[in-house]
Amino acid sequence: GGPNEFLTSLEIDEELDYRDVEILNDGTIVLMSAGAGAASTISRIELLGTKTLLRPALVNDHATGFWDGIAFWNNSNHGMLVGDPVDGKLTVMITDDGGASYRDAANPPVVDDRQYCFAASGTSVALISQNIALIATGGTESQVWRSVDGGDNWSAVDIPFISGSDSSGVFSMAFKDVSHGVIVGGDYEHPEINEQVAAFTNDGGQTWTASTVMTGGYRSAVDWLEDYNAWFAVGPDGCDWSRDGVEWSAGPRNFKGHTIVNGWSSFVDGKLLKLH
Repeated sequence: GGPNEFLTSLEIDEELDYRDVEILNDGTIVLMSAGAGAASTISRIELLGTKTLLRPALVNDHATGFWDGIAFWNNSNHGMLVGDPVDGKLTVMITDDGGASYRDAANPPVVDDRQYCFAASGTSVALISQNIALIATGGTESQVWRSVDGGDNWSAVDIPFISGSDSSGVFSMAFKDVSHGVIVGGDYEHPEINEQVAAFTNDGGQTWTASTVMTGGYRSAVDWLEDYNAWFAVGPDGCDWSRDGVEWSAGPRNFKGHTIVNGWSSFVDGKLLKLH
C-alpha cells in the first residue's frame, strides 16, 4: 500500500457475530462481537502510517458471559463495555485507552439471572455526559440502570415497559442531548405487540414516562437524526419516528432493519437501507 491508499475492507473472523462498531476521534475503529463465552470479543482496527492493523483486544473468559454493547463518551478513548450477568451482576467494564484494555466496574448492577441486556443493535448502553452512563435491560424485569461516576456505581430506575419473558424488554436507547432520550423495544417473538414498547425521559434518565402513542410494534434500534430533528426507531417489520418521544408516527413503509446509524439501517443478508 501507499500513502494514498484508504481502508476499504479488512478480513475479520467470519465465525463471529459482530453487533457493534464504534469509531473514535483518533480514527481507531472498535468492533464488538456477541455470543456465548469466547464468541464475545473486542477487536481494534488501528491506522498506523500506511498500515492497517486488526488487533484483538479482549476475549470473554466467562463461559456463561455474553457481551451486548460498547460505547464511548463523545467518541473519546473513555468508554464502557456491557454484557449479560455473570454471578448475579451485569458485566460492566471500563476502558480509558480506546478499548485496548479494560477494568471491571467496582459495583456493577445486581440483577436476576434472567434479567439482561439485548445485543440486537449494540445500543442498550448510552453515555450521555462526562460521567453519566445508562444501561437498559429486559427479560424478567425491564429497568434502566444509571451511573453518575463513570460506571463504577449504579442505581436502578423503574420504567413503564414490557417485560416478563426472555424475548421482551428494552432493546435500544438514544439521547439527543444530556437531558432528552428515548427507549424502544418490545417482544421479538411477538413483534406485533405495541403496548409499553416506548418511553422517554427529559431529565437525563432519572425518570421515564410511557409514550402516549407507541411505536408500531417491536423495534430493535433507535437513533436521533439531526437532519430530521427526530428520533427514528427501526425493527424487522417497520419504522417509526418522533420529535419528542411522546408520540410516535409510522415512518417510510420500506425502511426497516435491525439497527440504525445516521439514517442507515442494516437488514437481513447484510443489506443496507438509507432513509430518504
